[in-house]
Amino acid sequence: MQWERLLSKKRLNISGDETYQDPNRSPWLVDLDRITFSLPFRRLQGKTQVHPLDQSAQVRTRLTHSFEVASVGRSLGYRIGQHIVPLYGLDKLGISAHDFSDIVQVACLAHDIGNPPFGHAGEDAIGYYFRKNSSWLFDETTPIEIIDNLQNFEGNAQGFRILNKLTSWRNQGGLRLTFSTLATFCKYPRMAITDKKYKKNSWVGDKKCGIYHSEKDITEEVSLLKRYDDINLWARHPFAFLVEAADDICYTVVDLEDAVNVGVISFQDAEKKLIPFIQNFENISRTSEEKPYISHPQKEGWYKNMTISEKLDFLRGKAIGNLIHETAHIFIKYEADILSGKFNHELLSETSFGKHIKSAKDYAYKHIFLSKSKLEVEVAAHDILGGLLEAFCKAFVDVAQNKSHAAPKSYHLLKILDHPLPPTLKRHEAFLYICDFISSMTDQHAINLYRKINGISI
Repeated sequence: MQWERLLSKKRLNISGDETYQDPNRSPWLVDLDRITFSLPFRRLQGKTQVHPLDQSAQVRTRLTHSFEVASVGRSLGYRIGQHIVPLYGLDKLGISAHDFSDIVQVACLAHDIGNPPFGHAGEDAIGYYFRKNSSWLFDETTPIEIIDNLQNFEGNAQGFRILNKLTSWRNQGGLRLTFSTLATFCKYPRMAITDKKYKKNSWVGDKKCGIYHSEKDITEEVSLLKRYDDINLWARHPFAFLVEAADDICYTVVDLEDAVNVGVISFQDAEKKLIPFIQNFENISRTSEEKPYISHPQKEGWYKNMTISEKLDFLRGKAIGNLIHETAHIFIKYEADILSGKFNHELLSETSFGKHIKSAKDYAYKHIFLSKSKLEVEVAAHDILGGLLEAFCKAFVDVAQNKSHAAPKSYHLLKILDHPLPPTLKRHEAFLYICDFISSMTDQHAINLYRKINGISI
């Protein structure tokens, strides 16, 4: 891999000299603006990050989480760029550290754009519905790749589909982002695998399906990296490691903060998990329960007489700053292996904070993600999303098979969709679109529509 090629300005459905240029913005700031003003991005304000349907502004939605990840990603990209640009003489090609920063920031901003209502519970609900009902949903003419797409619904892959097909220039390049942004966006550059003999290679970019087969042609065009010929798996763009790290840094730290704010865990428990990210740098020592931690003498008093919210702000800020510093250090240390495609680890796991990251994640899974209040809403998510898929899929089948004799309700349901579905459309194509429609909803939209079509509230 070469850095000049990895910073490609090419865009889908725009060739050579036609590539859009704005004299006042870099190509990646154009990407940033296109995402920021897109409808799928705005919808993230109503989608679950960790705590579903919380009415408090203290708790993060997918939108606020995305802004925070983009902020961390921007800092990481700039630090890396400051090292890489002079090392390879990229400044002579008009490339600056800000270009690195912009690309990572925009990919981070978009990283959750494909998440369905109710977060990971929504992903599970959609995939489960198509697996449970495969006997009547699919027939022998259904491409196995489409079945894989639906039965293995994944927010990362749906995000790639949104960016390239479902927004702005629909089916003609989507948002038409630069290839460098799209490649950076792909944390998991592989498709759903239909070969049952396939086993994961324990490759860091192979943990999930990040691309659907329906976007295979696009992936072949926009990928800037090596493809492994025997399977639908590509090497990661180096910046994808930074997107992954920025996401992990944010949710590892702020999930604890949010959990305190909604009363799921105590401040003291969150503090125990966050302090290790500060001690290694600040040498903070425990003194008493009333005044738990005092930093260096020149900073003494930062942690005194603070409210719990202010203490969380302090801990979060220090922890994220230190994690950014360490992550950038590891990237630079292994830059040659990352550039060659040999590096096979998460950046954070290689930092001095690796064991503390794992400890915080394990604690969050047990005490936050399995909390009663969260599980109660996630149970409902299966009924809501499964019920919506059932209603719209059956309506399409009814109209396609019975035409003018179909139930009036079926016709009415199909008119609710954002775009009409011709009865002549192939069944699996209709199901893909229905899945696009339902997965795009906010949490509350999904609840309201489910209630209305079932006569629960009108």
